[in-house]
Amino acid sequence: MLQLYSDGIGVAAGAAVPLNNITYSKGCSATHNAPATISLEKRGVYLIKVDAYGSVADAGDFGVQIAVNGVPRLDAINETTVAAGDLGSVATACYVVVQENNCPCNCLTAPTSVQIINPSDVASADAHYNVLVSKVC
Repeated sequence: MLQLYSDGIGVAAGAAVPLNNITYSKGCSATHNAPATISLEKRGVYLIKVDAYGSVADAGDFGVQIAVNGVPRLDAINETTVAAGDLGSVATACYVVVQENNCPCNCLTAPTSVQIINPSDVASADAHYNVLVSKVC
C-alpha cells in the first residue's frame, strides 16, 4: 500500500502531477519514483484512488486523470468547470492489472508505471492531490 500527496502546487495543462510527500508506504509492490511516477513492481490487481481540490489559473476545468504506462485511462478521469480562482474538487479511481510474463520466476521485465495527470486545457493553481495505491490481490 502506498499513499502520496502534494499540497499547494500548480500543474501545467496536460502535465503529470508531482507527488512530493509519502504519507504511508508498506511492502514493495508499489513504489514512488520521484517526482511524478508510481511503479507497480509485482503482478496482481491494484486499486488506484485519486482525489484533488484546487483552483485554476484561468476559467476552465480542474481535473485529474490516471495514466498507465503513459496512456491516459478513459475510465479514470474527472473534471469540473470552475471560474478563475474558484475551488474545484474531483476524485477518480480505477483498477490496474499487472500481468505476469513468461519469465521463469513470474517476475516483471519492467514495472508498470502510473502517473496522475492534469487533463485540463488550463493549469491548476494552489492544488492538493492525494493518491492511494492498494494491491487488492
